[in-house]
Amino acid sequence: MAVPRSGIETLEILANSPLTGSELAATLRVDITQSSRQVTRLVRAGLVIKERAPDDGRRIVHFLSDYGLQVVLRWQRSWLTEMRRPLDTWADDDVNGFADWIECAVDRVRRTLPVPAGTEPDVAEQSGTRIAISEIAGNPVEARCLSAIADFVYLIGRADFDAALAKARVSLSPSQYFVLQDIGWFGPTSVSDVVSRLALDQAAASRTISFLESENLVLRTDGGSDRRSRPVETTASGASILARIRTSRLDSLRNLFADIDQDLAQHYAVLNDHYLDDVLSTADMTAVRYG
Repeated sequence: MAVPRSGIETLEILANSPLTGSELAATLRVDITQSSRQVTRLVRAGLVIKERAPDDGRRIVHFLSDYGLQVVLRWQRSWLTEMRRPLDTWADDDVNGFADWIECAVDRVRRTLPVPAGTEPDVAEQSGTRIAISEIAGNPVEARCLSAIADFVYLIGRADFDAALAKARVSLSPSQYFVLQDIGWFGPTSVSDVVSRLALDQAAASRTISFLESENLVLRTDGGSDRRSRPVETTASGASILARIRTSRLDSLRNLFADIDQDLAQHYAVLNDHYLDDVLSTADMTAVRYG
């Protein structure tokens, strides 16, 4: 089955540890209603199981089914294989240098993130990567680098978007921002495709898109007389806001590394650009298909 990326994120979080509904919502940084709808879909798909906690019958906890764990492991293996592919042609010194940089980034980003209420610090900081990276990596040097990349991607996904939006002076909630971002990436796109990609309730997605439309951030393109079926895309104002948020987040990341020696920073920048260019040129796009 196809699992939207937001569903994979939930499964990866639950791969770390069973969580209650409120703990899961806090870790995902969404309201509990949205989290509950997503969990309900995953339960119906047989990926997640809800049971009473053995130590407290009043608490309902969510954990992965065997099938859910298989889906997570299959997706992680596919993703890590794509992330490893560029490293196959690199010298060990370059791979080690890139790992140094990513580990430095992980340490600095981790210190900026609040631990969600009700979540243990050691759980909140784990990337959720359950497979042995040595299965994917060609050697211990690659394994170290892949482990750092997995942690960095996970931590960036845990960013405090309320703070990021406030800093960019954008009057949107995180959920509204994610919908706008999705439309920016995939537009023109149908509302149903937004719902599928973000695992949203149809009514909630329609309300959010109507709000974004009222703020002149998105518009419905020509596509028939039925307004509900018309594709939606960002306006110039919507694209401008997305660019402002992206710039603000990049500025925050730059500030984290402002004290790094300039020559070393330039060396890291060269490795970083090399890696990103290689990923984009070699990535198998089927890796984004889950299930």
